[in-house]
Amino acid sequence: MAERRGRRALALSGAAALALCLLSACTGTTTDGSAVDIDLPEPFLIDADFPDPDLLEVDGGYVAYATQSEDSNVQVAVSDDLESWALLETDAFPDLPEWVIPGDTWAPEVSAWGDGYLLFHTSTDLYTGRQCIGLAASASPVGPFVESNDRALVCPEDGAIDASLFIDPSGSPYLLWKVDGNCCGGNGSIWISPVDPGALDSAVAGVAAASILVGEPIRLLDTDELWEGDVVEAPTLISRPDGRYVLFYSGGAYDGLEYAIGWASSDSATGPFVKSREPLLTTESSDFAFIGPGGQDVIGDTMVFHSWDPDHAYRGMHTAPLEWTDDVPSVVLPRRPD
Repeated sequence: MAERRGRRALALSGAAALALCLLSACTGTTTDGSAVDIDLPEPFLIDADFPDPDLLEVDGGYVAYATQSEDSNVQVAVSDDLESWALLETDAFPDLPEWVIPGDTWAPEVSAWGDGYLLFHTSTDLYTGRQCIGLAASASPVGPFVESNDRALVCPEDGAIDASLFIDPSGSPYLLWKVDGNCCGGNGSIWISPVDPGALDSAVAGVAAASILVGEPIRLLDTDELWEGDVVEAPTLISRPDGRYVLFYSGGAYDGLEYAIGWASSDSATGPFVKSREPLLTTESSDFAFIGPGGQDVIGDTMVFHSWDPDHAYRGMHTAPLEWTDDVPSVVLPRRPD
């Protein structure tokens, strides 16, 4: 209990400093140390429990999805400008498939594909008790998403969570996920596999697919940096204009101040990836503006992620600008007034 009280005191201290900054215009600094003038937003763009946010650009606007709430299996919010958000009362995934035990639907990932939209979700598998990955589809980006399969599509022995669909510049799809060794006394790891485009076409058409993965999955990242502890998760892969690939991920205990966002890079979508030794965004590097940041996604040059509220009771959504120097990313951070 003493440790929990100590974390909360630190969080409140950071929030108090942030509140002072909100009273006036602030400057910012990127994580490489350069100064930038910014208008500091409200503490949360979505001030509700909206963890593991995933963003989709649709017809000039944006849709955000998040881990379940008390009322929704998949939460959904909309925005015209990435700044003002409306949290909808709609459940994007109202009817769970028979293989899912209700109550643990996490980390939704929605992508446009063909004439529809695909939802990868993490849910508890009725047959194994593990967290596994399923796939549903909808004609609308806000759902309702419907699943045709009667079993999970990715469900290794330790379970799989945090699915992320990546489309490379040639149009080839890949699926990334975390093998959840943390569920069973082990460490997390991040994997990738090419995906059968025909299976995705079938999903959009409402036809069940026995499998969507092509070949043997490839292990991309393990826990080998001190700040990660035994956790690497929430993979987000992007391609850069010069052909490099950058993989963002979260590490550390999700419910603590040590949760943070890291990154690695490679010449190939399937690796090998070389990690940055220092995380991209942490509680400390943000001067407690973001408490335990993680669960990130990237859209254009904007990173979206969650962090804890000052009372450590829920995780709201933020965005922050990404800047690049020779394919090295940095995040524009709020900076306290002197």
